[in-house]
Amino acid sequence: MITALSEAKIPYVLTGVMAYGVYADARFTRTIQILAFENYRREIADLLRGVRLVEGDERQTNMSFQHTTSGVHIVVDFVNSLLEKNALQNPSCLLIFGTSTLVIKQIYLTWIFCQKSPQCAEIQTAKEGFLMVIQMIQDGFLDVNSVRRVMQAAGDNAAIEVLDEAEGIAIKARDSSYSKSIEERLARRQSGDHSAASVIRMTPGHSC
Repeated sequence: MITALSEAKIPYVLTGVMAYGVYADARFTRTIQILAFENYRREIADLLRGVRLVEGDERQTNMSFQHTTSGVHIVVDFVNSLLEKNALQNPSCLLIFGTSTLVIKQIYLTWIFCQKSPQCAEIQTAKEGFLMVIQMIQDGFLDVNSVRRVMQAAGDNAAIEVLDEAEGIAIKARDSSYSKSIEERLARRQSGDHSAASVIRMTPGHSC
């Protein structure tokens, strides 16, 4: 599909969960989500039907297709904001499964997630986007200050509030995980477990 889009010279970027997996720990998904311009709607539909994808319910804001054999679900979202337009026009070109793929930059991916969440918390995809921002921060995969500076320059205070909330949750979760790790090591010591994995012994005359 990606090769077909490239050969047809249709502007697109890979986004959603698969794009998240490029910048953080990959998550299992059967959904491939791309962002494109509305004026390419018919060309994209014809192209995807041509690679044997079955079209689902066409909505005003996006199109969906499914591969009948693998069950892979293709969602095509169309640009409806200046942010998405900038994201589409400034992609990263990365090699994914041996195929050159245009992928949304991490800063735009995070920003879009923050714009949609949690104001749209009733929408499952918005919840997932918010959780992915939290996970990227918690795992150290996101330069929060850089994203915040770009949002500030654009005056997007609502997105900044969401980013700040995600950062707060991530830091709390990270601190909780660290505290739990300390507690587990102390418990092993008290139980007499002195394995190399739980206690590091320093040999006199040697240093780290």
